[in-house]
Amino acid sequence: MKLSQKNHFSYSNDQIYRILVVVGGMPQKNQLKITLESQGYDVSEARNSFDALSLLAESDFDAVVLEQELIGVKWDKLCEYIYKALEMPHLPILLVSENNVEMTVIDNLNSSSFDFIRKPYDSVELLARVERFAQTKNGPSFGARASAN
Repeated sequence: MKLSQKNHFSYSNDQIYRILVVVGGMPQKNQLKITLESQGYDVSEARNSFDALSLLAESDFDAVVLEQELIGVKWDKLCEYIYKALEMPHLPILLVSENNVEMTVIDNLNSSSFDFIRKPYDSVELLARVERFAQTKNGPSFGARASAN
């Protein structure tokens, strides 16, 4: 799919949104990176969950896009570690999944900063979710979904 217009998603002070992509398969990872960079995001890649944790400890990201099948720590444990051990409960994480994600696992994460999208995904839908996450990471209404439940 070719997007008709290049957008640059950034903060009001012109800082570009930083996205960490953590995906197990190279072709998919490259496509995610290409899709996000084509829309003006600053994208960093992690080859496995251990690299992702290292990058998250070193740098500030506005959102994480990760694949369900990871090398290293399983995706749900990685999310739990990010939210609790790294103390980043508001870091938005978008899971890209080939399978149905068990709702009990999602409920256990207990975070309004988690969402998932099934493969094959539509690029427009992926970008809309990443944009929403990146824009709301530090916004006052970010936890509204969690507190409304």
